[in-house]
Amino acid sequence: MGSTEILAAQGSPHIEGMQTDSLFYRFFQLYPALLFELLVLPREMANHYQFSSVELKQLAFRIDGLFLPTRVGDPTFFVEVQFQRDVKFYARLFGEIFLYLSRHQVEGDWQAVVIFPSAWIDVCQNTHYRELLSSGRVQRIYLDQLSGESFGVRVLKFMVSPSDVAVRQVGLLLDQSEQQFQDAGLRQQMVSFLETLVVYKFPHMSREEIGKMFSTQDLRKTRFYQEVVQEGIQQGEAEFALRLLHRKVGTLPENVTTEIRSLSTEQLEELAEALLEFERLENLTTWLSQRGTPELG
Repeated sequence: MGSTEILAAQGSPHIEGMQTDSLFYRFFQLYPALLFELLVLPREMANHYQFSSVELKQLAFRIDGLFLPTRVGDPTFFVEVQFQRDVKFYARLFGEIFLYLSRHQVEGDWQAVVIFPSAWIDVCQNTHYRELLSSGRVQRIYLDQLSGESFGVRVLKFMVSPSDVAVRQVGLLLDQSEQQFQDAGLRQQMVSFLETLVVYKFPHMSREEIGKMFSTQDLRKTRFYQEVVQEGIQQGEAEFALRLLHRKVGTLPENVTTEIRSLSTEQLEELAEALLEFERLENLTTWLSQRGTPELG
């Protein structure tokens, strides 16, 4: 279930065309402590949960996020992201939850957490669910009302901040990720995720403009850069180029993806400049062939 795009509601700031389900799923995977920050619970509780997304195929239901406890007695958390007004949302939400409970042995209690961009998106015109909604089983999170300065909360606030405010938040998020995540590999993934959010948040910005937002933090002086970036520049450039190409020309054939990942850092920088003018896959294959790379079908 869940929305596929953020609705521009009453002029609310949003990320144009953002695939909210996939981005939230990726963030929960990288940072499961986010759920417990939102619920004002100790983030260490994430150590006792396994996060996944579950599809209930018979009725084409999908639970956006499922936190299954690894300790007996802890509650199961069902997480949904809803960025469109939908009067049938709660019908599907509770349908998914009770279908899952009927098919799986859940020892402890359960709780639902629903993330909305704003209260305006949260609509329910049916009294069938009023007892569930008032029981405390459903925690509704409105991103534009979040308080707190934890890393997870700041990332979510960035998603719905006006553009002029969001630009100033990028540096704070980079600094906080540098300070908070001790594992070098996880820090690298977090910076990559932030880069993806910036690309979606500012779809009309050039790569140079986005690069300046990150370079203002002088990453060369950080432990992150010293530990992992030096040996990962080529891979990072390739993944960034592939993300932009997907937005420009659509899904790439596997052999094209492989060829791009084999390009040198200098070639990738040239590609990042050229792809701004690409309109279809043929533009990319022509560019590759002109630079001595065998033409790809």
